[in-house]
Amino acid sequence: MIGGISFTSLPLTLILKDPFKYECTYELKCSIKKEITINIKGRDLIIKEFYDGIAKFDFKQLCDENLGPEDYIMISNKCKYAIRALVHIANNEQDDRAVMTSDIAREQQIPRKFLEIILRELRNNRILESKRGKDGGFRLLRAAEDISLTEVMRIIDGPIAMLPCVSLNYYRKCDECEEESCEIKAVFEQVRDRTLDILNGQTIKSLTLS
Repeated sequence: MIGGISFTSLPLTLILKDPFKYECTYELKCSIKKEITINIKGRDLIIKEFYDGIAKFDFKQLCDENLGPEDYIMISNKCKYAIRALVHIANNEQDDRAVMTSDIAREQQIPRKFLEIILRELRNNRILESKRGKDGGFRLLRAAEDISLTEVMRIIDGPIAMLPCVSLNYYRKCDECEEESCEIKAVFEQVRDRTLDILNGQTIKSLTLS
């Protein structure tokens, strides 16, 4: 079922490259039922149910988690969609009229179900407020100039730093080296600081039309 929370009875060849574009990249040629793990571009995907090239995934497993190196080197599509959705809302909300999810999805070309997850996460983190009813939808809970790109990226993608040992909010010691003598830590601290200087100076307001 494409429109629901889970994928069932979809050929693997249709879902592993991009679950929203259904492009073929991988084919599983086997006819047994057991749990296996396959690696796609650095992503380890656990397949618990499959038969004759057909597998079952839930929506969160494919679309709501950072799973591989590419998810950390670049911002995720989820984060890009979140920023675009916030800019769209800032450009289109008027007085008490909220912006409908369907309008955002159509105008920004964001998959509707994926967008709903993103908007819910932004609401739970007090970036957005939702309104039900005839004029229901989403509005910014704070002024657009008070929502920085740094805040949005941390909510959606987590660390901005490229190494866990230089992260300000998600610090984790590297297992393989001593920080005091690490040859690369200082460089990536500079990368972090310069990146934050740029991102902290950019808000949703600075990306809007007005």
